[in-house]
Amino acid sequence: MNPENDNQPVSDVKAKAIGILFLVLIVVAGFFIIGLQCFAWLRSGIWFPMSLIDGLHLISQSPWITDPQDWIGIHDLLEEAPLSAILIGGGGLFLFGILND
Repeated sequence: MNPENDNQPVSDVKAKAIGILFLVLIVVAGFFIIGLQCFAWLRSGIWFPMSLIDGLHLISQSPWITDPQDWIGIHDLLEEAPLSAILIGGGGLFLFGILND
């Protein structure tokens, strides 16, 4: 912790706390997705992958997400990226950055 950060205004401390909470929730969501996938696999013996495109489809009904006509390579890349790894890795890196500020 830096000594010059000890005199931060209360609004900065609150904003940082909200950011930390948000990032912790993102990381927890990633572990929750893995837990659901493992539970389904243990019950059925079938692994149900969830890609970043699947996650985007849950929050947006953009035509590009469901049927891309351009930027096909980016869509294919996001289709292969596991949502849980993106949430845990990305959220964890940002959380690490905020905590080491």
